[in-house]
Amino acid sequence: MAGAWSVTALAAGISEDDLAAHVAAHYRLAVADLSSADPHARKLLPARLAHKLQVVPLRYTDRWLWVATSDPVAMEAERELAHVSARAIHFEVASPLALAATLHTMYPSSGASHHEIP
Repeated sequence: MAGAWSVTALAAGISEDDLAAHVAAHYRLAVADLSSADPHARKLLPARLAHKLQVVPLRYTDRWLWVATSDPVAMEAERELAHVSARAIHFEVASPLALAATLHTMYPSSGASHHEIP
């Protein structure tokens, strides 16, 4: 998916972050603020799943989990995230490049990730 974003952004003459804003507006979703992700939200998703789906958990309540994604229409991903987190999923949009950088920071490869349902 990252390649498609890069090609589309380049063809449109905009940055990948600007493309994320256009995608978010199209689907009437928010643009994800990856810098404000709640560090406790990462405990709801195992690192392997977050990397597989290229999603970043942003914040949560007892019923909802907000997740940054570059594919806001991925219904199977939404179902899997809801199952694992035991919460309804609300997507926000970010570019694949921004998601990859945040995932690298949020889930360091050297440490084991705990999956908890708070």
